[in-house]
Amino acid sequence: MKNDSVMLQQAFSKADTQVVKGIAILLLMWHHCFLKGRFESFNISFFPLSTQTVTNIASFFKISVSLFAFVSGYGLFIQLKKLFEDNRIEPLSCFIFTVKRYLRTFSGYWFVVVLVWSVTALLDGNPYRIYFGEGTVLGLWYMFIDFIGLGRLFDTPMMIATWWYMSAAFVFIIVAPLLFATFRKFGTVFCFAVMFIIPRISGVKYPGGTEPITFLPAFMVGMAFAKHGVFERISSIIDNSRKKTCGAMIISCLAVLLCYYMAMHFKVDKYWDLNYGLFVSAYISFIWLTFRKLTFISKVLGFFGKHSANVFLIHNFIRVTYLEKFIYSRGHFILIMGVLFGISLVLSLLIELFKNVIGYNKHINNLISSIETRIG
Repeated sequence: MKNDSVMLQQAFSKADTQVVKGIAILLLMWHHCFLKGRFESFNISFFPLSTQTVTNIASFFKISVSLFAFVSGYGLFIQLKKLFEDNRIEPLSCFIFTVKRYLRTFSGYWFVVVLVWSVTALLDGNPYRIYFGEGTVLGLWYMFIDFIGLGRLFDTPMMIATWWYMSAAFVFIIVAPLLFATFRKFGTVFCFAVMFIIPRISGVKYPGGTEPITFLPAFMVGMAFAKHGVFERISSIIDNSRKKTCGAMIISCLAVLLCYYMAMHFKVDKYWDLNYGLFVSAYISFIWLTFRKLTFISKVLGFFGKHSANVFLIHNFIRVTYLEKFIYSRGHFILIMGVLFGISLVLSLLIELFKNVIGYNKHINNLISSIETRIG
């Protein structure tokens, strides 16, 4: 039998991951643009939908964060599986893995952070107002915490509120080896039983929509999919049969509709681990089954996915900080999203061009290699 890691990569590839990220960033744009209280002062047409429908969908599209969490869990499990195979998990290897993963994940964030600090400081001195209200020493500390992605965990000022997700990314990277070992030793059922039972018997309430722990269940679902080769199993069942593929797509579509209905009627503060956790399995399965056959659309979404991190980091500066009136004055809600995404995407392309010109990614790779050599 083939190595499970190879099989899983064939079933859910890096290209599939980029498609999911591309869809997730579009959902996130809708979520940020049209939550209640963010657009009412502007004259916006929501035709052919009602305003209430658009805001309901915007609220539901918080699941975009769960999509990002899922692919993070899936990818990290595959990488850890490759690293350890069936061998004993070594603490030093876990430490090296964590450091390398942190550097690769956060290097792009650091570049944007420094760029944003520089540009906004010249435009209006925004970093000084955000970080240095309590003095120079604390201001430098707040900048450092925001720079390393721990602003939400330390509850310190952040350049922009949506950067809270970097704390979630940090948590995912740190807990991945521990969860990998737990999944391997105790099994998936045990892990999810603990996840579901402990908050209820301990009285822990809904953490909130900007807390890393809220999206840890989705991260664990991604790891479970990787562990059990769910995509590979589905592939073996449908076996390139058009009839079976259509049947699987219909089932996954019905599952998505059911999850949407339940999410709209279940209280988030009581069933957050379902709404933001377990339900993501239906959404991911539907995306994977549907878009893997739509070659051109998949390529477009994959392109969006490659730029999703930059778009996420910068789009709210456009939507809120500097061009709010320009963005929300586009008239129709689709145009609003399109213009916002278009500007963000162009800026992302320029950022990547700048990084290539100065050899930024090459320097990061050299740094990682150097650290691995010294620690190893």
